[in-house]
Amino acid sequence: MTALPGTPAPGADRHEGIEPVRDPRVTLVELVDTLLDRGLYLNLDVIISVADIPLIGLNLRATLAGMETMLEYGMMRDWDQRTREWVQRTAARDLPLEDGEELLSKTPGGYFSDDGFHRDWRPGGVYLTTHRLLVFRRDPREVLWQVPLHSIRTLAVREETTIGGETLERLHLTVDDGPEAVLSSSSPRRLREMVLQQAPSARRALDVHPERRAEGEHDGTAALVQGHLWFREDRAGRAAWRGGTGRLDEDGFTWQSAMDARPAIRLASGELRAISRGAGPAPFDDVTVIQLTTPTGEVVLAGDPERWEPVLGSLVRRPTTGGSPSASEPKEAADGPADR
Repeated sequence: MTALPGTPAPGADRHEGIEPVRDPRVTLVELVDTLLDRGLYLNLDVIISVADIPLIGLNLRATLAGMETMLEYGMMRDWDQRTREWVQRTAARDLPLEDGEELLSKTPGGYFSDDGFHRDWRPGGVYLTTHRLLVFRRDPREVLWQVPLHSIRTLAVREETTIGGETLERLHLTVDDGPEAVLSSSSPRRLREMVLQQAPSARRALDVHPERRAEGEHDGTAALVQGHLWFREDRAGRAAWRGGTGRLDEDGFTWQSAMDARPAIRLASGELRAISRGAGPAPFDDVTVIQLTTPTGEVVLAGDPERWEPVLGSLVRRPTTGGSPSASEPKEAADGPADR
C-alpha cells in the first residue's frame, strides 16, 4: 500500500505518505477512513501458469480513494467539472439563479407564511446557494421566501407539535429588518450546519434567547452562554474541524455538533487547567484557535476569543493556598473531556 502518485495539488502537503502496517487493533472504520482520506494505489503484474507454462498475464494499474482525495491529487478533475456544470445547468432550468450564484443543496420542505390574514405552510424545495437561502416552488414557478446569507443573524432548531400531534423539528431564523422565519426541512439540523458554514454573520451572533428553547438546551437548565464553536477532532491520525454548539450552564461546559447524539466535550468546574490561544490554522479567518489544557490532554476549539475566553476561564481550577485541598474542591473526572 502506497500513497497516491502524482504531484499533489496546493494544500496536499498535509497528507503524509502511507507506511505499510500490521496492527491487529485497527478497526474497519479506521481502515475505511484511511482508504478514503489517503487512498490506495495498486500496481500489479500477475502471471498465471500451468505446469510452469505461463498462460495468462494480468497487468493492473488502479487507484482507489475518496473523491476529495482524488481531486486533491489532480485526478478526475474533468469529470468533477463536467458534473458540477451539469448540476448547475439542471438547477438553472428550475431555480432562477443570479449571476455567479451556485447551488449548494436542496431539500424538500416548506415555509410558514403569516401575512396577518392567513397562517399556513407553503410547501416547496428549500435551496441553499452561495448567495441566499430560499424556498422555491416549481409548479407554478414561484419564490415563496428568500433571504441573503449576510442578513441571517441567528438559527435554531426547535421541536414543534403539529395539528395531528406529531413532533417535528423546524428551523427558526432571525434576519435583518424582518420577522422571524420558520422553515421545514427533511434534515433541519444538517441544513442549519450548512447555512452556518456560508453565513459568517450567523456564526458570530449565535446567542441564546432565554425565552426560547434553543438547540442543545438541556432539560430546561438555563444556559449562561451558548453559541457556535469549532472543535478540532483527531480521527485515525487526521485532524478535522467540526462545527457545533458550545454551551455553559450551571453544570459546566459542553460542546456538541448537530450530528452527535450527546456532547463530545464535557468540562465541569475545576477540570480546566489553562487556556491559551493556539498558533495553528483556524477553520475560518474570522475565528481564533483556543487551546484548553485538561487533565486528560489538550482540547482545541475555534471561535471568538473575546467572548469565550472569559467564559471558559470560569472553569479553570484555582490553586489552593497551603494544606490539603478543601472538601469543596472539584475532583478530576475519570472520563475526561471527550466523554461520548
